[in-house]
Amino acid sequence: MVERVRKELDATVGRGREWFFVIEGWSKETRAPTYLHIHGGAAIHRPGDVELIEAAVSRAAGHGVGRSARTKHGVHVAHFKVEQAAYATYLLKAVRKPDPRLTHRRMAMSSAITSTARAFWELITRDPAEWREPTTRWW
Repeated sequence: MVERVRKELDATVGRGREWFFVIEGWSKETRAPTYLHIHGGAAIHRPGDVELIEAAVSRAAGHGVGRSARTKHGVHVAHFKVEQAAYATYLLKAVRKPDPRLTHRRMAMSSAITSTARAFWELITRDPAEWREPTTRWW
């Protein structure tokens, strides 16, 4: 899924777009197992990006591709309505919840986000006596 999302976004909105997602398999209404699905986000740089990104991620998930019809049970795009840190908290809880169907990494990020996070971590964990310019620019 990670590679399919990356390829679709690269082809649709250009290389280097910042994105992330979490794979989840639980219903927030019933708390019971449900179809595996993703929650995430991508950086919006220009007008029209929202629609392009939504279509790219739908294709990456196989919705409406080839002979595959858009599934009736699927919510293809639903904007998260909770503000601030609540969304990140929700995603991290989803990653920590055990699911025997998901044995591998359940959180994915673009290389742009990963390199920014690495540079930030390097910056804040350094001994203040060793502070210097970061080795990676993240701004």
